[in-house]
Amino acid sequence: MIPMCSHYYESTGNVKVRNKGSKALFEQILAGMLILLGLVGLTNSRRSGTRGTVEDCRRAGIYVKFIVGDNKVTATIMATKCGIIEPDYQPGEVIDGEEFRKFSSEERMAKIENI
Repeated sequence: MIPMCSHYYESTGNVKVRNKGSKALFEQILAGMLILLGLVGLTNSRRSGTRGTVEDCRRAGIYVKFIVGDNKVTATIMATKCGIIEPDYQPGEVIDGEEFRKFSSEERMAKIENI
């Protein structure tokens, strides 16, 4: 789980970005641990009114696309909360950047309506 984290809290309560140095420190600390005590996950908050704005855009004929730097799971949760996709979204509606970059220009144009 830890390799998927982008930030961490210092003992002082400050949020820090994970980097090579902190990665090595975490690996050193975790090497001696055998029991998982707990796991906490946080998600980015969305601004109030986001869902309404997405609905307004749709009524106006604007197709909303949601592009984030987070992983696919986090992006899916946020897009669902904002009303960009439905909880029962179809395969291919949510893809990650690596998958998108593999498409040719023609494939991107053909698929973009459903992403």
